[in-house]
Amino acid sequence: MKLDPSKKKKTIAAIALVVVSTMLLYWGLRMPTPPPEVRKASVSGQTVSASSKPRAGNEARAYVAMLLGPTINPRLRFDLLAFSEGVKYQGTGRDIFAEYEDIPAPVAPGLLADKEPYLPPPPPPPPPPIKLKFWGWASQPGDPVRAAFLAQGETGFVAREGDIVARRYKVIKIGSASIEIEDVLNNNRQNIPVAF
Repeated sequence: MKLDPSKKKKTIAAIALVVVSTMLLYWGLRMPTPPPEVRKASVSGQTVSASSKPRAGNEARAYVAMLLGPTINPRLRFDLLAFSEGVKYQGTGRDIFAEYEDIPAPVAPGLLADKEPYLPPPPPPPPPPIKLKFWGWASQPGDPVRAAFLAQGETGFVAREGDIVARRYKVIKIGSASIEIEDVLNNNRQNIPVAF
């Protein structure tokens, strides 16, 4: 099989790139790491080895900065792991998994004596009464649909079940002893007695 001259150059360049990257990868993995006792550096005028445990504060930060150095190295750093093993956690005693703490807040003893006892809020006022009165029947005997005369002050209404009277009251059910009315503004139902 014969290749074009332009494809031949691209193929040779790709093979050369693969060979060079393989060599760099091999060289990077084979680079020896000196043991921790050999590695030493100067931190603020003192000689610190990787196996020693520094004190807290600025010396610890300088030690970690010295160990990390300016380069990024993907190898596992056992000296940093040994340093972190010596750190002891000293918490505040608070349970981080609790939603709230059970400890009540401290209150000065004089403040509780001056306060009045807690009174619950008053219940909501009852809904206003429905001011409709039964005035009479509007249907004729034998008519299956019942209608009633209802009055509010001087104004009269003829209503069947499902009608809205005075733009506020809905007639739910017309019975022989009472009429069930709902105040649509307050969602309040009341029965109006049928009496003459």
